[in-house]
Amino acid sequence: MVQDHHGFMWFGTMDGLNRFDGYIVKVYRKELNDSSGLRNNRITDLKVDNQGNLWIAHDLGIQVLNFETNQFRFFNHPRKLKIMASQIELVAKDQILVNSLDSLYLLDVKSGKFSSLKDLPLFPLKIKKIKNKIYLIGRNKIFLWQNNKVKSYLVFPDEKLNL
Repeated sequence: MVQDHHGFMWFGTMDGLNRFDGYIVKVYRKELNDSSGLRNNRITDLKVDNQGNLWIAHDLGIQVLNFETNQFRFFNHPRKLKIMASQIELVAKDQILVNSLDSLYLLDVKSGKFSSLKDLPLFPLKIKKIKNKIYLIGRNKIFLWQNNKVKSYLVFPDEKLNL
């Protein structure tokens, strides 16, 4: 659930994207043969960036909603791999970290290109932003992400983190 710059409340569900204006719920769902619409109904994460764009993560990847045209832009992996995005985090104006089932990706919004970050020393279970710092949280490790690199980390031997 997020609130955008227009005051709308957005809810990602297993059956589409819902926008609540305080009175009415508008539901966005995948429509057959609509390339500018929502590509998948199972919404896993939502974020609003500083420009007011609504970013949507779902089982087929990442989309952003253009409020002026009411159309969705789809970001597709160049090898046509399905990026089952479980979580997204806005890390810079034109960069988004994408946590998926198989890897962590960095999406360059301007070029639309995904870079796999498989060389990280962990596969994050969660991405957490706290006071403009990005943390990658694994089973027993927490890494600080800065300037597109892992800067430092903490290890908690033989303990699972419940965050």
